[in-house]
Amino acid sequence: MAAPLDDALVQQILRANLVADTALVAIVADRVRSEHLEDADAETATYPLVVLDLGPSRMLRGSAAFFGAMTMWAYDRTSDGGARAAYHAAATVLQAE
Repeated sequence: MAAPLDDALVQQILRANLVADTALVAIVADRVRSEHLEDADAETATYPLVVLDLGPSRMLRGSAAFFGAMTMWAYDRTSDGGARAAYHAAATVLQAE
């Protein structure tokens, strides 16, 4: 049976693919995070940004099948249109993978 995938490695691969996409980088720069901001209203918080949260994952015994869950959020300080644009750009990249 194959070794289970390390969640941190999966997170790094997803982030690397997202920040390599010029359309997404034009919106969020390199602000693809694995956790939500502790203080979203802090002046140091920079927007827009995308947050990826990996849920539980598992491999089927004796199989190469992998099941995982991920939730994605996009935030923009000034408009929901900016958040939607960031979300759409990130989702487009992830659907292509």
